[in-house]
Amino acid sequence: KVPKSHYYTLESSLPAPPPVTTHPVVIAVSRFQAPRPLVQDRLVFRPEPNKVDFYEYHRWVETPPDMVTRNLIKSLRNAGMFRSVTGSEGSPQAEYILRGNIESLEEVDSADNVVGRVALNAELVDAKTRAVVWTGRGSHEAAVEQRSVEGIVRVLNEGLRQSTEQLLRGLAAYFQSRPTPPPAASKQ
Repeated sequence: KVPKSHYYTLESSLPAPPPVTTHPVVIAVSRFQAPRPLVQDRLVFRPEPNKVDFYEYHRWVETPPDMVTRNLIKSLRNAGMFRSVTGSEGSPQAEYILRGNIESLEEVDSADNVVGRVALNAELVDAKTRAVVWTGRGSHEAAVEQRSVEGIVRVLNEGLRQSTEQLLRGLAAYFQSRPTPPPAASKQ
């Protein structure tokens, strides 16, 4: 008999953000990149430092790059920091492109414990000049208290929430430090 497959998703819902300045820009979020083990639907674990393995019957409902990108767009919209946040496919009017990669989204086993590790790298690109104007990193690692795949997914979900929050704080700091552009001169 074939074992039943189990499916999981990550939903990094951030708490309601405090009031922030809304910056009058449109941000397009590109699909995050990931190393080969993270571009498929099986959950990844590292039983040894130099070994990567997969849970055969425990899978993501969508690939990690798609989940992380979707969660980041949702979190940016919820934060209300920008005039508009879109996926990169439909936004020719975007002034900035946020792109990045997933460094880690996995279980890491050791002789002493099991941890969930999440690490994201991101950069903000000026859409006109193609210059990278900001880079940031969000990461979180925590012990898995409940030794089960469900426990691992809970820790990874919290790791994604923490990592996303770190990226949002970095973006907010970048835009707060920028001078406000002068109002457009009226024609007479």
